Amino acid sequence: TIKTRYGTNAQTYIDGFGATEDVQSVNVEVTQDTPVTRSITDTNVDAVRVSIAIPRLERATAEGDVLGTSVSIDIQVQYNGGGFSSAKTDTISGRTVDKYERDYLITLDGAFPVDIRVVRTSADSTGQDVSPTFFAAYTELIYEKLRYPNSALAAVRFQAEQFNSIPARSYRIRGIKVKIPDNATVDDDTGRLTYSGTWTGTFGAAQWTTCPAWILYDLLISKRYGFGDHIAEAQLDKFAFYSASVYSNELVDDGTGNDTKEARFSCNALIQNQYEAYKLVNDLCSVMRAQPFWSTGSLTIAQDKPTDSSYLFNRANVVEPGFTYAGSDLKTRHTVAIVSYLD
Repeated sequence: TIKTRYGTNAQTYIDGFGATEDVQSVNVEVTQDTPVTRSITDTNVDAVRVSIAIPRLERATAEGDVLGTSVSIDIQVQYNGGGFSSAKTDTISGRTVDKYERDYLITLDGAFPVDIRVVRTSADSTGQDVSPTFFAAYTELIYEKLRYPNSALAAVRFQAEQFNSIPARSYRIRGIKVKIPDNATVDDDTGRLTYSGTWTGTFGAAQWTTCPAWILYDLLISKRYGFGDHIAEAQLDKFAFYSASVYSNELVDDGTGNDTKEARFSCNALIQNQYEAYKLVNDLCSVMRAQPFWSTGSLTIAQDKPTDSSYLFNRANVVEPGFTYAGSDLKTRHTVAIVSYLD
């Protein structure tokens, strides 16, 4: 069984993982005509684990062979005297001369007091068929109701006989939803953004995206995991981020030779450790070939991309002595660039 939570602030807890346990010994034999009942009165109990024990399980034949046999049980629950109903039925088969125990977890969802009754539905033991059945114990469970708000969880339960040890688990995640412009549409497969019309500066609902510009924007304004305690959203030049986003999401050849295209820049990153703020901002800017800087009271980004000319120089606006040029020796010029990027 798999239970998941997706990291919302108001998500519920996952039961069955972490609990305060109180074991109550019973150790009474259950026969077909004499079921065994125990009551639970603590209203804080969320579930009960019933332990069934079989000291010996075997069957002798007329030829003298000793073979395996089986026993069937029915675990029933009654809420506040409302009548018993079956909660777990099982048949235990095999052969053993040593004590064998099996546990059954029952989640309680009714009014207290709660009565737990173990009924043997198969015939009682005989001289040739030895299968004594005991209501060994029951354990009252009070779950640790930890919601882990804003954290995604995956709880997995499986049979221990399927693996020699706890197996490695891998999850393909999309990550945090971030604010995007209201004129943007997200490609559900790639996370690429496409824009329609002119953006007026209004944001729509938060969505998953691979656009590095709005991922950086979200990191800068978030007070929970980002820099929101130090940077106000009004201090960000959101139109510079929009311009960087448009260029980053333009389609370019993906280099496979199949005439297929992909977004120019996309970001799929798992940030799970603390980093120096300036370094992290620069790392995310490097994904989209941009540089952050502070200008006129706001944080903006400048992206290395084709743009219109900013200023034209000609003889009409250049005076003596003209331009001064400086250079370096050819032997000192670098021929290799070391490029760092956030994968």
